[in-house]
Amino acid sequence: MVAHAHEHGHGHGHLPHLLEEAWEEFEHEPNAKNAAWFIIMMVMHQENIYWSDKLKRLVCAAEVYDKSWEERMKKVTEALGIKTWEEYVQVKNKYNLTQY
Repeated sequence: MVAHAHEHGHGHGHLPHLLEEAWEEFEHEPNAKNAAWFIIMMVMHQENIYWSDKLKRLVCAAEVYDKSWEERMKKVTEALGIKTWEEYVQVKNKYNLTQY
């Protein structure tokens, strides 16, 4: 029997399967709907996401140890058209991001 490397765990730049699919969909069609779906997938995978007033974008805790998240979060924030905390709240309500 061949032992397979464990799928989960945060390898550098490696996403869990569903998250990766959501990201690829977003890359293919970077619109607000796909960005919101990616965020929902992130939350389902217990990623901690919050708004940073300093950076004026969404931030996720994983950025601290994996810089590839920085680029993703910038793109997602842009696609959702969020520039302020108020807009973040509106988008969260619009896409029901708070229920996850």
